[in-house]
Amino acid sequence: MGETSLVLEQLWRKLKKDEEQYYQSAAKYCFLAEGLRSPTSKAIKIRANLLQKDFRQKNPLFTTPITFRAKKLEIEQAWDTLCNDERRYYYSLAVYRLFIGGIQNPTNRQVDEEINRLSHIYLKKTILLGSPLSVTELKCLELASFGKGVTETAFILELSESSIKNQRSTACQKLKAINLLEAIFYATWIGYLPIKEKLISPQLFEEEGIENALL
Repeated sequence: MGETSLVLEQLWRKLKKDEEQYYQSAAKYCFLAEGLRSPTSKAIKIRANLLQKDFRQKNPLFTTPITFRAKKLEIEQAWDTLCNDERRYYYSLAVYRLFIGGIQNPTNRQVDEEINRLSHIYLKKTILLGSPLSVTELKCLELASFGKGVTETAFILELSESSIKNQRSTACQKLKAINLLEAIFYATWIGYLPIKEKLISPQLFEEEGIENALL
C-alpha cells in the first residue's frame, strides 16, 4: 500500500511539472506570436495561469512596447515546442488517470486510448492557438457533418474531388485531429460549426463541468 502511494505521488509530481511546462510554453508562444520576444518570467507565469483557467484568453499582458515581428521560423519552433509539451502533458495525465483507475502498468494501446478520450474531455488545446480554418475548409467540414461524402461535396462546392480531399486533410491538420469525425468535433467545440440536433448531441462531463459537443 505504501509503495502504491509513493508511485502515485511520483506520477502526480511529474504530471504537475509537465502541466506547468506546457502552459508556460503556451504563454511564450502567445507572446512571440503577438510581438514580444522576451517577456519577463513574471509575465509568463501570469499568462500561463490565465491560459490554464481559459485557454482562449486574449489578454496580451505586454510589459514592453512591441518592436518586432517574429520570423516564421521562430513561430514554428515555438509551436513545435508547444505541441511536444502538450503531448508530454497528455501522456502524463493519461498514465496518472489509468493508475488511479487500477491500471498500474498500462500498455501503449491503453495509454493511447486514454489520451484520445481525454482529448474529448479537455480538448487538444493547441488547436485554439493554431491557424484559422479557411472558408472552403469550413464548408467541407460542415457538409461532412451532415453526412455528405467527397463526391457530393465536390458537386455542391463545384470543386474537384481531389480538392475536397485536400481541404478536408488540411482542416484535420489545423485542428490537430486524427480523422474527419474528430475534426468535426473540434470545429463544433470551438464554435466553427453549430450543434446540430440528432447529429451532434451535448453531453456534460463531470471532469470539466462544461458542455462538449459529441458525435
